[in-house]
Order: sequence, then structure tokens, then C-alpha cells
Amino acid sequence: MVETVEIKQQPQPESQEHIDAMVAKADNAQTPPVQENLEATVAERPEWLPEKFKTPEDLANSYAALEKKMSSGDSADTPAVPETEIPTSEASEVAENAGLDFDALQTEYQANQGLTDDTYESLAKSGIPREVVDSYIAGQEELATSMRT
Repeated sequence: MVETVEIKQQPQPESQEHIDAMVAKADNAQTPPVQENLEATVAERPEWLPEKFKTPEDLANSYAALEKKMSSGDSADTPAVPETEIPTSEASEVAENAGLDFDALQTEYQANQGLTDDTYESLAKSGIPREVVDSYIAGQEELATSMRT
């Protein structure tokens, strides 16, 4: 199957007479008053066109810009982290304030693909319930998944 087709045409040289005639037509053209032009535009506006667009061309331009933005994979388009998730720096502070080593907890989680029951018990004794820990881990895993995608 052919992916692209290129048609090469030699540009036709325009004569100076033709260019002068077109310039003269443009200079002599009368522009209708702004009010008449506005009324014509309002009368020609399709019903399906949202109010924020003045012409179908505005809608098409907006769509093209959005399509370009979405296909660029720009990091600004990625959803923001919900405020309910604790950033790692704050989680580290909470763990250290509870007398725990956050880095050791991370190392254990990475090595064992989870935390041991003893670790959960020590966290609970420090005032951090298992549900909070599991919720934090789920949030971090979701962040890692979204970063990979």
C-alpha cells in the first residue's frame, strides 16, 4: 500500500500585468460597513456552533490546536496528583517523627514487594494504621504507573 503520494508541479510564473490587475481590484474593492458585516455574520452563524466561536473556522482552528496539544504528549497534560496523597518528603517526615526509618521501609518494600506484618505492627504502634500505609502505597504505585504510561 502506498503511504504517500507526491505530485510535483512546476509553479506557473505570474505576469506582472496579472499581479497589477489583482492589486488594482483589491484597492478598488469597497468594504461594507462594519455593522452590515456583523449582521451578515450573525445571520450566517450555524445553530450547532457553540457561542464561544464566532465562525466554524474558529472551531476548526481550536480543534486543530487541541489535537496538536494532545498528540504532543506534553507533561502539562498529565493529570495532577490528588491533594489527598502525601508526597514522599512529607511521608518521610511523618515516619521520622514516629521514630521510623523511611528509607529502610522503602528498601523493605522494594525487596519483598510489600511490607512484613512486623513492619505493619511497628507502624501501628507509632500511630500510623495499616489502612493509611496501604493507601499511601497504592497512591505511590498509581503515580509510578502513570509516570510509566
